[in-house]
Amino acid sequence: MEIAIIERSDVRFATTSEMRLLFTYICDPWPMTYDEVVGDDIYIYDAYDDQLFVKMKERKVNELSDQLEKVNKQKPNKILVRKENEEFIFEGSEYNWDKMNEITLVDLNFEDSDIFKLPDKFFDGGFHYIPKEGKQYFEFINKYYDKNEVVASDVKLEKDLIVNHLFFPENWSVDYVKMQILKSLNHPGVKKYVEVSDKVFSFYGYADEAITIQTMINNKGEVVTAYPISKKKK
Repeated sequence: MEIAIIERSDVRFATTSEMRLLFTYICDPWPMTYDEVVGDDIYIYDAYDDQLFVKMKERKVNELSDQLEKVNKQKPNKILVRKENEEFIFEGSEYNWDKMNEITLVDLNFEDSDIFKLPDKFFDGGFHYIPKEGKQYFEFINKYYDKNEVVASDVKLEKDLIVNHLFFPENWSVDYVKMQILKSLNHPGVKKYVEVSDKVFSFYGYADEAITIQTMINNKGEVVTAYPISKKKK
């Protein structure tokens, strides 16, 4: 299941790049997206990365826009959109997660402070990085590389199975991953984040090689976890 959370014409959270792109276009397209109509189809492009696009029937996009408008008339605090198979389900939410004044993302600096938590035994450095040496307590199943070498894989732990995890490219070092996370946090003009649980905030930003990073930060400015957003190969 894919989801998107919308607040005041702003996509505050999405589980996939495609959901983020589609509903950004429907809610407030400029300057983040642009489109091209070919016959009955519409191609919606990310303005920062024209290799990322969503193709859909123009009629379907208009239907989704009408559905969103109907829910908006009820003036909910948030709108949750769930995609199940090919159906989109819209739900208004009364939850108020808007506590953006509790955390400041400005002026984070890797050289001045360590905002990354210590590694645990599964994922290194408080973010989704594949350790290159040492004993591993997990194995990867159904590993897949997208066009930017982002790794998508199920992960088999000692007593559990985690499905559909995303990892930074295997040729990125730990220090390079940290630098790219900080670059995404400080990306100008893209400081959009939302509290997803008690004092834990979700943030989207852009790194090198047109990779979008989603980072979870606590109210102390520490990175709880971070991972890239996969962009499917054409």
